[in-house]
Amino acid sequence: MTGVSARTAVFGSFLVGLTALAASGQTPLTTALDFYDRGEHERSLAAADVERLTAGDLRLGAEQWIDAGDPSTRARRRDVAAAFAVDLAWSATRHAANRISPNVDPVSSRFDHDRVRLPDTKAWFVLAGWASALMPADGPVTEVERWWRLASLGVLQDGHAWSTLLDDDHLGRAKARLGGEPRLRIIEVVARAADELGTLRESNLDRPDILRDERLGSAVTRRIPQAIRAFEALRDDPSLGGEAEVRIGYLELRRRRWADALVRFERARGLTTEPFLLAVTGYLTGWTLEQLERPQDAMAAYERAHAISPDMRDLSTRYAALLFTSGRRTDAHDVLAAMHATDAPFELLTMFERGDARLAPGYLARLREALR
Repeated sequence: MTGVSARTAVFGSFLVGLTALAASGQTPLTTALDFYDRGEHERSLAAADVERLTAGDLRLGAEQWIDAGDPSTRARRRDVAAAFAVDLAWSATRHAANRISPNVDPVSSRFDHDRVRLPDTKAWFVLAGWASALMPADGPVTEVERWWRLASLGVLQDGHAWSTLLDDDHLGRAKARLGGEPRLRIIEVVARAADELGTLRESNLDRPDILRDERLGSAVTRRIPQAIRAFEALRDDPSLGGEAEVRIGYLELRRRRWADALVRFERARGLTTEPFLLAVTGYLTGWTLEQLERPQDAMAAYERAHAISPDMRDLSTRYAALLFTSGRRTDAHDVLAAMHATDAPFELLTMFERGDARLAPGYLARLREALR
């Protein structure tokens, strides 16, 4: 068969497939939802046309898919639709633009809510309330609901939707349904601090995800003590105390109280075993020590962080620079080589500022398992 004939045959098969799809009433979205319902999660996400799919399309199509099922499966279909929506919102936003986007709440943005596309983090800001209404309002809390609510809050934090997260439809409903879930305490404090203090970093820089010494105005610094007190109230919980100390240290760093920041970071090291928080603590400690012109101590802190997160660009670059200037040029080369061996990740600072966004992949994995 010639090249032209082969292409003609393939195109003909494509048209036949489209005709069959149209006749069956299937769309890429309903096909994706069917895959998700069967537990074929990666295939489902790949089938959704996220570049063209809008928040309005997803909401309307998912509602039609729910209604098309047998009445006896309606509760199951509502769970699947809500889980698919949050899973798709997360996977669609793992791109470069979101990787370096500043921590700016989208609530003040003017845009057509129904027409925002899935790769935009604002899509979940739009869809979260709709999807939350698919979850039960009363009765026992299922594992699906538990993991969906935690995942949904994580994705809202990834999109910086602090004011939206704090309203009754999201955090309020999660607190009512999940009761004493410890993460809800720190989610609320992180969200209120971000909502009241703003980004704490310049949003007009080429790389706002890189840590810099930026002098905050008095309108912000005078509100920092209140945020610190809110985090201090969490230190009584062993599961939250270490993170609370890191976050207090970061606020001290932002108001350039270097010694106070170091005290908090040192306390945090003794209170948490979470690798991410330990990496952040080492990174922030090293950076603070650099401001105090203590390069050897900074290098030791960076080394601890780098052992956990060797692919972080800003951390690796700062660590390599200190190694190079101290005469350890081969070590500096090795650090940079390890960094370039992987695709650029979301930086430590970016994910730290986004609260429970770092936990969203784990929540989504538990959500998928609960649906099986």
